[in-house]
Amino acid sequence: MPIPDPRPAEVDAVAAALAGRRWVALTGAGISTDSGIPDYRGPHARPTNPITYTDFLRHPQARRRYWFRSMMGYRSFGVAQPNAGHEAIAGLERDFEVEVLTQNVDDLHERA
Repeated sequence: MPIPDPRPAEVDAVAAALAGRRWVALTGAGISTDSGIPDYRGPHARPTNPITYTDFLRHPQARRRYWFRSMMGYRSFGVAQPNAGHEAIAGLERDFEVEVLTQNVDDLHERA
């Protein structure tokens, strides 16, 4: 769903709320779904079978599976472009010195 353009009064209200304070934007996988990177827990996510730490350490096959899946996932990162959400957060970061914390490794926040 596209983000509607804010009205100037809304922008002024956000600017007034942010002025002189320290703020943090906390994001997760959901912000990158509009860029074509699927999340792992949403309603349309494929079922997953996570590798446990113990299995990763004990079984070479588990490590191979982990690294293979990671490499396949990184391919989608290479073609993804920042979306309106990334751009909005980048604007907050730039204009209001908002700190961005994310679990994402897709680099879209930095590229925005």
